[in-house]
Amino acid sequence: MSKMANRWETPMGGVIPYLQWSELSAEELNFWKTGRHNHASYELHIILQGRCSLFINNAELSLEAGQGVIISPEVYHGPNTVEQPFSRFSVAFYPAENLLPAGDFLAFQADETIIHICNCILQELKQTEDLFHKELLSDQFGQLILTVLRTVKENPPAKAIAYPKQLEDMTVIDRFFVTTPPRQRTKENLANLLNCSQRQALRKIYALYGMSFQKKQMLSQIETAQHLLRTTDQSVDEICEAVGYSDPAAFYKAFKLLADTTPIKYRKNTT
Repeated sequence: MSKMANRWETPMGGVIPYLQWSELSAEELNFWKTGRHNHASYELHIILQGRCSLFINNAELSLEAGQGVIISPEVYHGPNTVEQPFSRFSVAFYPAENLLPAGDFLAFQADETIIHICNCILQELKQTEDLFHKELLSDQFGQLILTVLRTVKENPPAKAIAYPKQLEDMTVIDRFFVTTPPRQRTKENLANLLNCSQRQALRKIYALYGMSFQKKQMLSQIETAQHLLRTTDQSVDEICEAVGYSDPAAFYKAFKLLADTTPIKYRKNTT
């Protein structure tokens, strides 16, 4: 894939001035392994094959082939279940104007036109040396997003199954591990946010994620590192420090354990 897939581009003016498509790499197209997270951008996910469910704030949404969802900025979300064989088209974008209320999302049915455009984009991404490659991709992405926006314009917000208390705790825990400075990322501080004892906080982490506090912290650090490797030009050492590791050797060991590859190889294979 072209290196330009790893940074924000300006493919068109007007409605959609910026977009990013780093998750369309061969390594990520057939999987969805991220933890719960949020972004400053809008996200568009279209299921091309298989089915999945994902948590969005305090709700669970099920999607199958031919369905999609637009998630507005700052909304915590992430996959819950994924049934293989599976294929997902995913792109992040900044529109010129707000499309959805803050904290909202819209699910929709992707018609044949939308699926066709997705497949055309995936095919064009393989033609990195062809004439007018960048220009054609820009047009195709613009056509896709505008077609989706036209499709969902009159649709009501998606109905989902709410699990308020459980997912409220998950949102607090995820935000804690992602946004809290490393030195303040303690069991005591998490317990205070959850309004419970440290022992209860540890039980909640195990019940919700099936892992210890330390493992959850390591997973969040490595997921953040993967995102930075895909979307920034920061060096591995800079990313190591940014996610809270003071020892590069420990960072490399944790990354290899959870990602089954090195940071350098991960960046090379996903950009």
